[in-house]
Amino acid sequence: MTLQRWTASAAPAAWLVLALGLSGVAAAGDAPPPLPTSAPPPLPADTAAADVLLHQRLDVLLVQLQDPLNETRASPGAQLLGFPPRAATWFSAILDARTDLTWQAQYALHRAILCLQSPAPVPVLPGGPPMHQPARDFYTMVMAGYTQGSDHNPTWDPLVAQAVQWISLSWQLDPGHPGDAEERARDLLQQAYALGCRDPYIEYLLATVLQDIRGDDTPTAQPLLRDAGLRILHSHYDDDCVLHVLWHHLKYVLAQQQNDPSGTEDQLIKIDMDALPALIGRGLSEPVVRANSVPYLLQSYASILKSQNPGHEQEAIDACVAAIQAEHPAHPIGLLVKAYYMQDWAWDARGSGWASSVTPQGAQLMQDRMAVAETCVHQALREDPENTCPLMVAIDLANGANTPKDQVWAWFNRAQALEPGQTTVLDGLANYLDPRWNGSADELISLGRAALATGDWTYGTPDTLIEIHHTLSHFSKGSWQEEEDADYFRAASVWTDYQAVFVGQLAAYPEDQANRSLYCYDAYRVGHIALARAQFHLLTQPNIAMFGGEDSYAFVKESLFPTGAGLSP
Repeated sequence: MTLQRWTASAAPAAWLVLALGLSGVAAAGDAPPPLPTSAPPPLPADTAAADVLLHQRLDVLLVQLQDPLNETRASPGAQLLGFPPRAATWFSAILDARTDLTWQAQYALHRAILCLQSPAPVPVLPGGPPMHQPARDFYTMVMAGYTQGSDHNPTWDPLVAQAVQWISLSWQLDPGHPGDAEERARDLLQQAYALGCRDPYIEYLLATVLQDIRGDDTPTAQPLLRDAGLRILHSHYDDDCVLHVLWHHLKYVLAQQQNDPSGTEDQLIKIDMDALPALIGRGLSEPVVRANSVPYLLQSYASILKSQNPGHEQEAIDACVAAIQAEHPAHPIGLLVKAYYMQDWAWDARGSGWASSVTPQGAQLMQDRMAVAETCVHQALREDPENTCPLMVAIDLANGANTPKDQVWAWFNRAQALEPGQTTVLDGLANYLDPRWNGSADELISLGRAALATGDWTYGTPDTLIEIHHTLSHFSKGSWQEEEDADYFRAASVWTDYQAVFVGQLAAYPEDQANRSLYCYDAYRVGHIALARAQFHLLTQPNIAMFGGEDSYAFVKESLFPTGAGLSP
């Protein structure tokens, strides 16, 4: 079973109903039969006559695109990619003139424009897998910005193109991506950098893959990120690319500010904070190719905005929302930022202590601010019902809003129907079912094992089971404790779940260095030394981050192979 078969209704999918013992949920009717998808007839050689037929075909596709189910049944969006490059101007005119387009229609038209106007066709890597959507979208977007900049050069252009393709396969979880795509990209990016490439987005990509592979690699990754953030605003990259670079740069300079309160980073923080609202309005109001990261970006930005404006919280969020809406008044992305902001501010009023420590004034302020957050989310859901992002935010806010469980399930399944393969919403549901909030250990384990049963290794769905066990390890002594209990993971039932996830993942992607490194490290931690040694021998490029950093990696390696005994050269 793949994640695309989870559900197409507003009720829990069949495997979830069985796993969690849910009852009283009405099942939706069977999906309508697929629409005909026969190939269109060939176009006449005469351009004018061909355009008449293309416009007629476009009218039909637009009608289909207005029905969200048609995108999966007949793929009208994919058919737009077969239009000639000149059709990009038609698609742009439609986006400007039509205010009634669904999210799917907007996405399909934007994607088609991006692909038809791309100055950089997707290369075929020697021995590499073909790219699918949305990996092709991401590649096309990045290379369009790269080729228009001043830092591209025939000396390193092929290295950059191949590196971006490997990153596209990895970040977009393309069904054919290899498990070591980031490692391959890192090697190519390092070569391009050594030859002289200083493109800001390419520096950002190199910094992020170094951090993914080696953890907090300050001596190499952070200077790259700083340089990228300083120059990205003057580049030719798409707003989505600029937004993500500036977001990471902001987090970096905030950390530097904490380490050095001399004020040298204050100006950079102001530049980033001033630029981000407009970028959020432009970059996230259109269909994005990294939807999984959007809620986290909005939540962290809202938290930073609040922390930067003590005593002026209300004025700060009002100004931020106004700046976002000035860029895209018809899209509710500003409402989602405000929802996260008000939730964060509500918890400030309550405090982090036990319920007995909350003052009546604090409780009332929390209730009032959460009411504003709920209003924002519900308005966003009404204004953009075909977008998964408001649904993810709604689930994230469900704990503080005391949302009923059946409503959360309805949002979860709606998100899965709109965007199969979306794992962020699954993480939100698991958090909602945390025993501290609205669920129990049994519910969480059932959810995790049902996720494992999907066998969807491409999207990492089974990983949910491991994350759930990490959550439950805090409860192993009967109540919540700050530190994980290492003994919890030694229980036979827990280790059986662990092995099921790792064995399945590594069978699907045997070259996956990150998961094999984590499997080795976890096996060592719970005392399965022979297994840890066996996995270590299979590593070709150990992912240091999965071992907890350089020092931890060196310690584990020395423990498994004292003085190098038994370690292959």
